[in-house]
Amino acid sequence: MAERIADKIHISAVSKPSNRALRKPRTLAGDYIAMRTTYGKMHHWPVGEDGVDIDTYDHDPHTIYFLATERSSFGRVHLSAGLRLTKAYDFADTLSLAMWNEAVDRQKMTRDLVKHKQDVAILKKAAKKGNLYDLTRLVTAMSLLAERSPKTKRATYAALLLMLGAAMKHTGPDAFWLFTTNRETKRFLDKLGIQYALLADGRIGYSDAGDSYLGWTSAPAAYEQLKSGNPVIARLVERGYTKGATRQSGASSVS
Repeated sequence: MAERIADKIHISAVSKPSNRALRKPRTLAGDYIAMRTTYGKMHHWPVGEDGVDIDTYDHDPHTIYFLATERSSFGRVHLSAGLRLTKAYDFADTLSLAMWNEAVDRQKMTRDLVKHKQDVAILKKAAKKGNLYDLTRLVTAMSLLAERSPKTKRATYAALLLMLGAAMKHTGPDAFWLFTTNRETKRFLDKLGIQYALLADGRIGYSDAGDSYLGWTSAPAAYEQLKSGNPVIARLVERGYTKGATRQSGASSVS
């Protein structure tokens, strides 16, 4: 069944989208921004003055969106999941770290980073070598739904695994991924069996429903862990890695 679901999912890699493409509906980049904006407002993310979730990473030439589109039985195509990867050459300038600048628990976060100074040293060294990627804005269409059917869950998980596999292939054999995430995504990573190191945890905003987590993982090590785990997960991730992502313009239509 997982393979049949995967057959309907396509992974695209989008880089350097124009400002027009970012704001235009029914395009790959535009629908991803719209999905992020809706999710962000649900979780009280800070967005631009125009109410749209567009930041410096969206205009960074080192950023690539990995987007999963699904074709329905009626031939319609819709965006089911997306993530953003940005090559970072300075750990201190990453968006994942910057999210904690005004955090409610900033003092605790600072103490946590001191405790994990060896991890920080690894990430700083990786950044200088061009091997550090900041993983941000991992969002799914399912996360916007009040009701989630078993069919929707299966399709979303398949899309995420294919997308992760394609992204792991892109970043290469020496890549480290940095991320700040919430409880829901952390549970997803735990369920997959991906080993990661937490640098800090705590509340970022007063309105947050729970803690956020600053962590990092070795992308190639995570790929090997996924391949040696649950057979269904292994097949989907390996399929995404082997096939990779199709390079497309941000202005490409999803209809």
